[in-house]
Amino acid sequence: MLLTITHLKAPWPQGAVVGDVIDLPSVPSWALGKCTAAPAGAVVTIAQPAAEQDGTFIDGGTKPQAEQQETDKPRRGRPRKDAA
Repeated sequence: MLLTITHLKAPWPQGAVVGDVIDLPSVPSWALGKCTAAPAGAVVTIAQPAAEQDGTFIDGGTKPQAEQQETDKPRRGRPRKDAA
């Protein structure tokens, strides 16, 4: 499925700009509202790296790891009142 990037606030491949056309198997949930179907005859202008072909771009895969690490860290400061 060819998509035209309309907003950059999504984990597109590095170097992507508004107007680039990318080929994805389907529209990932993170890309909803940030791309449109490319017009007929559009040519792919940005290729996704081979390691990112599963649809998880996000800075070469570092952001999902950072999110996981964030949940593993103990909270700093006083505990919340509703915490047991």
